[in-house]
Amino acid sequence: MRATFVLALAAALLSACAEPFREQGTQYTEAAVKALAPFRPTSSTSKLAFDGPYWNDCGQEVTCLFLYGTNDDRLVEAVVVSLLTTQSRIKKPGIKLTVYSSSHLQPKVVFREVTIQ
Repeated sequence: MRATFVLALAAALLSACAEPFREQGTQYTEAAVKALAPFRPTSSTSKLAFDGPYWNDCGQEVTCLFLYGTNDDRLVEAVVVSLLTTQSRIKKPGIKLTVYSSSHLQPKVVFREVTIQ
C-alpha cells in the first residue's frame, strides 16, 4: 500500500515537472472545447467529425494544441478566435494549434498550423 502511494506521488511530481504550463494548457483546451461545441453532432448515434483537442507542453514558452480529423475552415477559425481571447487574458505561454485532416492514430496530414504568441 505504501509503495503504491510513493509511486503515485512520484508520478504526479514528475508529470508536473514535465508540463510547467499545465494550468494554461488546460485553459486553452477548455477554450477550444467551447469553440468546438457547435460543430459536434447533436445525436448520440452520430460519429464525431473530428477528434480532440489534445494538448501538451511543447517547450519554448509555447503550449501545443492538436485537433485531428477535420479540414473545416469554419471550425478552425472558431477555435483560433477562442484561443486568441484566452491568450490575451493569460499572456504566457503562447499557443500553437496544429490541425490534422487525418485521424489521431493515422499518419499525420497537416491541414493548418497557427501560432499565437
